[in-house]
Amino acid sequence: MIVLIVGWALAQDSEREIVNRRAEARGAYLANPESLYRHYCSHCHGDDATGSGRLWATELPVKPADLTRSRLDAQALERFILEGSAASGKSNLCPPWKRTLAAPDAKRLARHLVALRGEAAVSPTAPSAPPAENRRPFPWAISAVILAEIALLAWMLRRREEPPDVVPQDPPVCR
Repeated sequence: MIVLIVGWALAQDSEREIVNRRAEARGAYLANPESLYRHYCSHCHGDDATGSGRLWATELPVKPADLTRSRLDAQALERFILEGSAASGKSNLCPPWKRTLAAPDAKRLARHLVALRGEAAVSPTAPSAPPAENRRPFPWAISAVILAEIALLAWMLRRREEPPDVVPQDPPVCR
């Protein structure tokens, strides 16, 4: 019984240590403003902040903003981050982050966005994604053909049951 209690107590300490290490690692990662941007913004606005996000940007009815061309100063960007795009009279697709980000983190993120804008102005050769209208649509027709060929191949290779022994019958006689 004592062994069980001691084992349980050690497991609890080990679990707390893992949770604490995870929280420390997350805090260290998000201490960097570039990491904040990657974690919260790049999904829609893209790694280069041009509005070419890799996850949802092509599916949204309104293209995410090109943050490298934003004319907002750091304070306005901070308000935009905390309040969301709807608070500024834009679409409601950019969520308010005030429940997720602390004000100092939002301030660091806003400064990072201003710095991105400055780097984009200095480096016009920075790679950018093609505009949404130039992107190729997903080739659904090719996918359908491949799926049909797989189904046909499966049908051709299916196991065929042996027909039961059929005793031939005499053909009916017409009278």
